[in-house]
Amino acid sequence: PLAILAVGIIILFILIMVVAAVIRTSVGSATVAALTAGGIVAPLIPLTGVSPELMVLAVGAGSVIFSPPNDPGFGCLLYTSDAADD
Repeated sequence: PLAILAVGIIILFILIMVVAAVIRTSVGSATVAALTAGGIVAPLIPLTGVSPELMVLAVGAGSVIFSPPNDPGFGCLLYTSDAADD
């Protein structure tokens, strides 16, 4: 029974990440993706009994999964990681 519960939590985590990633890819904004996905999955917290912290991690991970080159976060990462040619 414990293994089935763990598999269910992992599947839910992946599902929430995919929802946030699809929104991020279609809209292009991590903020909009996180807020929209959070609003979509918020009713699942009392139904599943999963900790809200896990839901926040899943939404956050999914909302930053794809960063196009015109995203401000992409530029910050590029220039702070010495990947830019200057």
